[in-house]
Amino acid sequence: MASYKVVLSGDDELEEVLKLHADTDFSKAVKATTVKLLKNAKTDTSVDTGKLKQHLYADYLTSFSTPEGTVYYTMHYAPHVEYGHRTTSGGFVSGQYYLKKAVQETQSEFKQQILDAVKEDE
Repeated sequence: MASYKVVLSGDDELEEVLKLHADTDFSKAVKATTVKLLKNAKTDTSVDTGKLKQHLYADYLTSFSTPEGTVYYTMHYAPHVEYGHRTTSGGFVSGQYYLKKAVQETQSEFKQQILDAVKEDE
């Protein structure tokens, strides 16, 4: 299963703000961003037979007070399309990175959603 995990790092200012607001409810931000990520991934995924796009899903849950969103393909060949693969003749087909592109498109919106949640909490 092809997947990416978004981890905010390298933004010391945001990290400090998040530490100060550890009790803030970020579930709305995570859910909205998960939906946006799914939409971006569906838009970015090209259609050959349409099966890959039809088997693109999102899950949202909260465990131990931590909201979590996941966007994933369920087709068995999704990792080969995402990351690339060798051919029987010894060649290589480059990956399309549909999920990676969607994550990159969605990251700034996620950061803004988090900042908005912090502002609402103040």
